[in-house]
Amino acid sequence: MTHHFEEFYTGCCLWAGDGSIVPADRFHGFYRYWCARNLVEPLGDSWVRALLEEKQIGRIMHESAMHYQGMVLIGRYVPEFIVEVESEVLWDPDLRVDPLAAPFLGPTA
Repeated sequence: MTHHFEEFYTGCCLWAGDGSIVPADRFHGFYRYWCARNLVEPLGDSWVRALLEEKQIGRIMHESAMHYQGMVLIGRYVPEFIVEVESEVLWDPDLRVDPLAAPFLGPTA
C-alpha cells in the first residue's frame, strides 16, 4: 500500500540539511496533487507523517503552522502545483481547492 509513497518521496522530496522547511499543509496538498496526477489513492495524513518520521523528517511549529524540517519539494509537478493549485488560493483566499476533486485546473476554452 505504501509503494507509491516511496516513488513520490524519491522523486519529489530532497533532503536539505540547510534548515529548509515546507509547510505541512503545502506538503500534504502537493502529495495529494501528485497522487491525482499519477492516478493512485493517497495515504491519509497520519500515514504520511509516520512514513516521514521513519525517514527522520522532523516537524516544527513555525509562524503558528506546522512545518516539515530538512527537505524541499522538487520535480516536474512542483511548477504545475504552484500554478494550478496554489495560485488559485493566493488570488482568492476564500477558494479552497481540493486537488483530488479538481486535479487539472486551468483556463478553459
